[in-house]
Amino acid sequence: MDTERNVQHCPKCNGEFPSQNENRRQWILDVIRENQAEVSEILCDLSYDEKNITGAKSVLDGMQQMDRDAILMAGGILTKEQWEQLK
Repeated sequence: MDTERNVQHCPKCNGEFPSQNENRRQWILDVIRENQAEVSEILCDLSYDEKNITGAKSVLDGMQQMDRDAILMAGGILTKEQWEQLK
């Protein structure tokens, strides 16, 4: 499947089993819990100070690859605009 998965869509729309979608949501929540300070800083940088995108990117770059993947998942915790800024 060439389209990106979106955790807010139903599993049928993503072409996957319901448990896959639920596991993806749980993974995102676990990453947020384990990296609360970093996630908070990223969201604050993106929400309140649009000139500090480099700060958000540097915090994101300091995270482990699996954690970055969870944060940047389409339809996850970031709005489409925030996701575009970080990509």
